[in-house]
Amino acid sequence: YNSWMSNWCNENPNRLKFAAPIVLYDIAEAIREAKRAVKKLGAVAISIRPNPSEGKRLDSPDRELFYSTVEDLDVPLVIHESTGDPNTAGGNRYGGMDLPESYLFHHIISHPFEQMMAMMGMICGGVLERHPRLKVGFFEAGCSWVPYWLSRLDEHFEHPKLGHYMKDLTMKPSGYFERQCVVTCDPGDKTIPIAVENLGPEKVLFATDYPH
Repeated sequence: YNSWMSNWCNENPNRLKFAAPIVLYDIAEAIREAKRAVKKLGAVAISIRPNPSEGKRLDSPDRELFYSTVEDLDVPLVIHESTGDPNTAGGNRYGGMDLPESYLFHHIISHPFEQMMAMMGMICGGVLERHPRLKVGFFEAGCSWVPYWLSRLDEHFEHPKLGHYMKDLTMKPSGYFERQCVVTCDPGDKTIPIAVENLGPEKVLFATDYPH
């Protein structure tokens, strides 16, 4: 796919750029493909799913070399959810994929809920502390959930009984978002002003979902 996308974008390289999707089941292969995509194919970002793979969250220790690679490649890491995996939020965990409304529920839930869990892992799991040059975008899941979620993460960081679980963080979770992250908004979302007011306009990017 990345080879095809590179060829497609090369029809008009001044206008067309691509983020290379990478899967994390095999970290050595993920690193190899990330390097190939950026250095040989011209990718301007690396894209991964927010979901746990083989029971491992994004902050699992075996992902560390991958994040270091993306840092060294000096491209952003785009986290982007999809729909159809029964193991994600809204899949089999929410009534089973055999229900007529299951795809609707899956599509409603999977994007923001999986992104919330991904942000929690990347920040509270210490990934952004250990990789301060890593730039991360949480894409295509709306944006107004982010102020609420960062507030909740900050509350737990400052909690007298729970904060020690984030003892390796040198600043509160919202500080890492401010330093290293952005989020996208969807056209027509009436709650966009909530994110702009609380995060700042430079933290909210516009997503058109084109050319999918």
